[in-house]
Amino acid sequence: MPPIYPVAVAMAFELATYGFVSGYLYKRRKINLFVSLIVAMFLGRLVSGIANYILLTSMGKNIC
Repeated sequence: MPPIYPVAVAMAFELATYGFVSGYLYKRRKINLFVSLIVAMFLGRLVSGIANYILLTSMGKNIC
């Protein structure tokens, strides 16, 4: 189990992005399944990085 703060919170945003983007691209835009999954993985990692940055800087820890 990941620690609740900040890993699980950032993971929740990442997984929500995976689901939303892949479902939107595949069902609404009729894009190929593999292309929609690759785009969703890229955007999910981007959202995870942004969420981790925000959560870790608000916690006061130095991430560099």
